[in-house]
Amino acid sequence: GELLILVGESCKRKNEFLGLDKTYMFKVLVGFETDTLDLMGLIVVGNKTMPRFEGGQLKAVVNKLIGTHSWPYPAYSSRPVDGRPLWQWAREGQYQRLLNEDKVPINEFEIKSLHPLGSVQKISAKELFDYIEALTNEVAGDFRQNEVFDSWERAIVASNQQDFQLLEFETRLSSGGYVRQVAQAIGKKLAFPVTTFSIARTKIWLEN
Repeated sequence: GELLILVGESCKRKNEFLGLDKTYMFKVLVGFETDTLDLMGLIVVGNKTMPRFEGGQLKAVVNKLIGTHSWPYPAYSSRPVDGRPLWQWAREGQYQRLLNEDKVPINEFEIKSLHPLGSVQKISAKELFDYIEALTNEVAGDFRQNEVFDSWERAIVASNQQDFQLLEFETRLSSGGYVRQVAQAIGKKLAFPVTTFSIARTKIWLEN
């Protein structure tokens, strides 16, 4: 997506640019929730009964999310706790303990706009399987690739579904907002598991 590149004297304004609003287009996959809040995580919730959401229903839901939020930083983020990024704690199964002990920092940001785009899309079980396989094959280093792929394979088969819904949205967030958490919040409002399928940053607001 959109990326600012600073040169010369502009480099001195780095913190100013980091604080700018950003607009994203993103899709969520209905029926699954993962520990990373996106496709590269282990399945934590899968559902065999798939509802069929409609545009009017989605608009009513997302309108409730407009405004300022104070949410704990997501488990798979680089926010440090006791000198270590949260994702390291999460890999060791310690994120929930940190949450229970109020040790996870709170992230304050604003959802300035959020609305569904177009009609509800579908992706077949095979297309989803192939897409996740391609994603995991592209990842270098140790990122639980085999475990992630196996988790999705089991969940897709267990769902016994021929296709799944993809819901697309556009949002404008203040600095520090995580699109993955916005997607998770949409799922909570729908009372159904979702996970982030894709994210593209489409605009950086040079004047907030």
